[in-house]
Amino acid sequence: MQFAAALLTAGCTLASGGCQPKPDDGPLHLVIDAGSSGTRLCLFEIQRSCDTDSQACACHAPEARTAGQSTGAGTCQSIPDSPGLATLPPAGAATALARGLEQSLAPAIIERLQGAVLLGTGGFRQVPAERRAAIVQALSSELKHNIEASGVAVLSGSDEGRLAWLAMREIEESSSHAILETGGASVQFAGGPDSQAIESISLPIGINKAFESLQSDPQLARCYPFGAPDGQTDFDDCRAAIRRAVFSDAAAKSLTKAAAGARDAGDDAGRLFGLGSSWRAVFAGMDQSKVSLSELLHFGRRVCAERKLTEQERTSKYLKRRCYLYAYQSVLLEETGFDRITRGNESWPRGAAISGEFFPACSAP
Repeated sequence: MQFAAALLTAGCTLASGGCQPKPDDGPLHLVIDAGSSGTRLCLFEIQRSCDTDSQACACHAPEARTAGQSTGAGTCQSIPDSPGLATLPPAGAATALARGLEQSLAPAIIERLQGAVLLGTGGFRQVPAERRAAIVQALSSELKHNIEASGVAVLSGSDEGRLAWLAMREIEESSSHAILETGGASVQFAGGPDSQAIESISLPIGINKAFESLQSDPQLARCYPFGAPDGQTDFDDCRAAIRRAVFSDAAAKSLTKAAAGARDAGDDAGRLFGLGSSWRAVFAGMDQSKVSLSELLHFGRRVCAERKLTEQERTSKYLKRRCYLYAYQSVLLEETGFDRITRGNESWPRGAAISGEFFPACSAP
């Protein structure tokens, strides 16, 4: 069974016959994260509450906790051996989805599904409109064949930020915070005092996109390749090159403006959560769950001063970019005006699972 972690989080036990739900198990929402390089199936157990006066209803999907502590367990499982669905022809994308659903979802889980939605992200946004529409149609037909109450949509970058904010609200039980998500192509920032006043922006300055823009900069050698001879790698020179190439235009300046508004929005607005694989690498490298800007700068200078590489580091282009990683993330954090960032578990799928936009039961009276 490929979906063990998610099923266990959803309250199921695994046996030879698949997932055996407990008698009091509640409804499930399935969110399919169709990313640029792979596809994840994300299950969430939903709690629905309604206001007796207004008759308005809302959904919640709090993270499973033990003795008041977050489990840290994810609810998403990747479909094995599947590339990004947007990279496949329509028929191939539908076949890959069908195979993943068959391998990963036990009949008992499908019976509990209140609905399902497949949401494409950056990979879908980069596909020409006509081809994208054909892939979406093929995926929609296949998904409805398995789960009647289902749909397919393509998220904008700002949608991702807004849903990530909602996800952190569920995980952290916070009503006022901000998220900073670093992707390869784009950066999402979202913040606000409550779910009705979230400001979310997406900028094309992701960590890989920024690296591409540095290719013509003579100072690139200061941050890459990692392990250059003495005098050729310098953390502060690398930061200066990144700032010139990436954070000098009007679009990047909008990040500073949006973050300033979020910091002033509420009592807890100073809490910033870092999302995405790049931030996970930073928190793992520093072995901390909360990092201040000064700590990030100090650690980055130490990383850039190292001269010896392991065999694994010499053969991995991403490990060789460790100096660049810390330089880029430190400039990004500095631009937000926040002086500290906290590791954020998960990303936007949990937010999608409670959204009335994708699951009508979460908004209908």
